[in-house]
Amino acid sequence: MALNCFRFFGFRSLDEVDRLSIKEYEMLCEAEQYKQLDKQKDIALGAWLTFLATAKKKVGKQLKPVYPTFESFFDYSKELKRMKGETVNELKDRYKALQERLTGNVSTHDRSNING
Repeated sequence: MALNCFRFFGFRSLDEVDRLSIKEYEMLCEAEQYKQLDKQKDIALGAWLTFLATAKKKVGKQLKPVYPTFESFFDYSKELKRMKGETVNELKDRYKALQERLTGNVSTHDRSNING
């Protein structure tokens, strides 16, 4: 128990460990498991975004980038608006448009969802 407190929870003394109840320790352990899961998710998301950023689609006989510019891959201002209250349906439309763009089936209406 003490080793985990020092290793994972930032404790600096045995006095801190001694003041900890079993229930508090169990909650700290569960919180640490969630933090580790969040880290794994972030790593997987990074790998997925790397895949998307380097994705190619066939245009005629050539392969061209799905996202020719950084802004076409990540629109900061649009993400800022989303963070401030975009609805779930708007998110679903956006990801549907991204999926269609990856597969090359983009209509004029879908382009407006992608590029804002």
